[in-house]
Amino acid sequence: MKPEAADATRLALARTVMASERTLMAWVRTSISLIGFGFTLFKFLQGLAGERVFVPTREPRAVGLILIGMGLIAMFFAIVQHGQFMRQLGERPRPLALVFTALLWVLGAAAFVNVLVG
Repeated sequence: MKPEAADATRLALARTVMASERTLMAWVRTSISLIGFGFTLFKFLQGLAGERVFVPTREPRAVGLILIGMGLIAMFFAIVQHGQFMRQLGERPRPLALVFTALLWVLGAAAFVNVLVG
């Protein structure tokens, strides 16, 4: 193989890995939006219920849990999909992106527990 071809292959692999990480981060942004919106909506509706405005008592919690749960599930599957794709490429997933995603997942799980218990 010519040196130019080897460089082109190496650079193509690097671009593919970076594209996979961008896809992972896009899923993370979407998941964070779902988690944040679910938690905020729950707290907002909970505050309205405290002001004696008619808000059914179970719906704010249910809506918040559904949105937060959807965000957690989406983030989990994004991590799994990224890992599978990287293994298909014969590459190891870079730990920084996965550590960041796992940290955000833990924060989202804490929000889920807060809404569930609170």
